[in-house]
Amino acid sequence: MDKLTSTEKIEVVLRNEEHHEDTGEMISLRQIIQALINGKKLIAIIMIASLVLSYAGLYVATPYTGVAKIMISLNFDGIEKGLDPYGKRFDIGKLKSPLVISKALESIDLGDSKITADDIRKNIEFTPVVPGGVVEKIKTLKEVIEAGKENVKALEDYVYYPNEYIVTFNIAKDVDISKSKAQEILNSVIDSYIEYFYDSYSDKSVLANAIGTLNYEEYDYPEVSSVMHNQIDIIRSYLSDKNREDSVFRSKKTGLAFADIMESVDIVNNVDINKMDSIIGAFKLTKDKEKLIKSYEYLIKRYELTKGKKQDEAAIVKDTMEKYFNNQEKSVVMIPGLMNSTGGMIETEERNPYYDEMAERSMSSGVSATNTQHEIEYIKKEIEYYSTEDNIPDELKKAAEKDVLVMMESIKKKLENWINLTNETVSEYYETQYYNKAILKLSPVEVVAANDKAKLILAIALVLGLMLGVFAALFADYWKNSSQAIIEKAKELQGMLKADQKHNA
Repeated sequence: MDKLTSTEKIEVVLRNEEHHEDTGEMISLRQIIQALINGKKLIAIIMIASLVLSYAGLYVATPYTGVAKIMISLNFDGIEKGLDPYGKRFDIGKLKSPLVISKALESIDLGDSKITADDIRKNIEFTPVVPGGVVEKIKTLKEVIEAGKENVKALEDYVYYPNEYIVTFNIAKDVDISKSKAQEILNSVIDSYIEYFYDSYSDKSVLANAIGTLNYEEYDYPEVSSVMHNQIDIIRSYLSDKNREDSVFRSKKTGLAFADIMESVDIVNNVDINKMDSIIGAFKLTKDKEKLIKSYEYLIKRYELTKGKKQDEAAIVKDTMEKYFNNQEKSVVMIPGLMNSTGGMIETEERNPYYDEMAERSMSSGVSATNTQHEIEYIKKEIEYYSTEDNIPDELKKAAEKDVLVMMESIKKKLENWINLTNETVSEYYETQYYNKAILKLSPVEVVAANDKAKLILAIALVLGLMLGVFAALFADYWKNSSQAIIEKAKELQGMLKADQKHNA
């Protein structure tokens, strides 16, 4: 065999390396699989570490273990303007007031849980639901303003008041309650708020507050008649308002409609009380004539003061209206085909709600002043009537007085009966027709994990951990094999050099 020179030996080595590279491509898949098998522990460790770190990060970043949600709808007059049933600014925040939360907790068995009303209150949040059309409207207005085609006032004038809200109860980590208990709590809070809303805005207690428990014995006979007429006026006014709200409602419990009660109260007023009035007037019945006259004189002074206030109020409002009318801006309207000195143009005053409000107030004050004057004239006639002597025998007066006392008791019972029937009818009206629709639950309470993307995040962490583990296993195998290859090549070259040196020697 011919001897090889050093150069030829190096060439042989290079060719052998090329041969190894070619065969390496053929066995690379096997090497990869083997590398993954050898590094399975490393891959598992990295995957577990990735999951643990992701879960720990979620736990630290999320202060709640779960979230209970419900959607409610508010449906009553004024909500479209952001107002409550009394015309004042509506505040959804009252849903988590201490009174509402405390009553909600009273109806729940919390067991050994130490949750407090404050724990619930501070973890309740509201999110208004805004329809897509409203969002697009606001977006369009913003674009028009930014383009300089409209001023900012156009956006300020456009205001949307939501009537649907998502109520959220966050289950804090430091509160020891289950998800089912959180669901029960939020349900109870909504029910408690509906009851609070009903008690706050229903006027079912108006009659009880306005009528009260009057003791007719404290009044003289003519005064009792006036008190009863006032009571009738209050009842009729109240029933009239309810009848305007819903003229077809009929209570299943009492079998009465508001109009039915009004007719019955009118009978008491036009028959029973008028009959009692006629007896009191015909026999000039009074417990103390001098005291009654002084009471009437004092009442006249009060009425005179009231009349003066109403007259001044009407005058002031009227003066304000005149000044406003004179300074009111006029609008020019073109009317095609109209031939006059203005060339087909007329001026019109722009209507203003404030002007209409002043006109109504002025008229109301004037009417009130006129009615008060009528009351004064009536009382003056009563004073004149009771100031004159009468020739009615005492026996007849005493008999009439007994009849009046019986009538007073009978009328009192009738009024109390109709007041009770009114309250029962109104309560059923609110419960079945009005306030059961004022606040509606649009969805049942749902409880979800605090981070609804937790599973997705953990899945991504698992995939990333797997990828990192595979990379680490392949890199470790490559590092190990490449180090061994370098060492073997170094030894091979060293042996070849020694052999070459020995041959040359």
